[in-house]
Amino acid sequence: MASRRLLLPPISSRPWLPESARECTDSASIELDPVSRKATNLVTAMPVLASSAATIALVPPSAAMRTSLFGGEPEAEQGFDVDSRVLPPGSVAAFLAALPPGVRVGMQVRGAWGRGTGDAFGIAFAAASPIDGDPPRDDDAAYVELEHLTPSDDAALAAWLADPAVHKAMHDAKGPLLALGARGWAVAGLTSDTALAAYLALPGQGVFDLGDLALRYLRRELRAEHSGDGQLSFDGAEDDAGAADAAVRARAVADLAVALDADLERRGGTALLRDLELPLVAVLADCERTGIAADVEHLGELEARLRDQVKLAAEQAYATVGHEFHLGSPKQLQALLFD
Repeated sequence: MASRRLLLPPISSRPWLPESARECTDSASIELDPVSRKATNLVTAMPVLASSAATIALVPPSAAMRTSLFGGEPEAEQGFDVDSRVLPPGSVAAFLAALPPGVRVGMQVRGAWGRGTGDAFGIAFAAASPIDGDPPRDDDAAYVELEHLTPSDDAALAAWLADPAVHKAMHDAKGPLLALGARGWAVAGLTSDTALAAYLALPGQGVFDLGDLALRYLRRELRAEHSGDGQLSFDGAEDDAGAADAAVRARAVADLAVALDADLERRGGTALLRDLELPLVAVLADCERTGIAADVEHLGELEARLRDQVKLAAEQAYATVGHEFHLGSPKQLQALLFD
């Protein structure tokens, strides 16, 4: 059989991204997927790419593709622009009322939780960053120390949290919901849990750390951009590293939610997050908080009855064989049954 040769035009005249490559990369999630550590859909992509040897040779690997195929961390372009402050007592209502309408607010709760309860001692709020073309905003991020709340602050915060018209985003929300619920606050209007959204986008990744997701989706590190004097722009709380970190995380959650919304829309997972996963977060938190009732006496009787039945079955097996043996040993059972 005569061999065939593929005649290619000079390299200078070849397109760097042939149509076949453009067709396959989006569905294969190699070139355009900013979060995947591994090319999990490489098997889908290769038949299309391999249809032309020239295609593979002509597509130079981008940074995102190299990260997807070979691992490694993408490079951060910047941190987060957060001009925040610790709210003094009595100012919570005014701050919440002044947040930009229609803009989702990221929340970072500081506290501890587990076993159906918890406690929160601080909350950072940050609206999503302005999109290109929007004017810059002032006073759209702040930190609240809960132990310093006045009665009016408490009432304003409770009403804001419970308002479904105020769209909120959190990362791994179930624990914070338990902590806030322990203070008597219900949360409505949660339109994104960035940990859940990332899981739906790429369930094979395994770990959904906020810092990793911010780096991969936003090319940003969990740090505040420095002001001109070299200090973190966190007015009134230069010494409170925890408050500053919480404000950065709140901004990261708000911005990451926007990116994940777009990714889920592309993947067809928006309804799954909105209609199933997010409502289930509150249900699971309520289940943990409520607990279950167990009839301990009945369970004890059931255990005793099953223990007697196991003992009787073992004695019958010993009588059949003629000696005792270890019922849980596959090797001994093999010798008795087949040797």
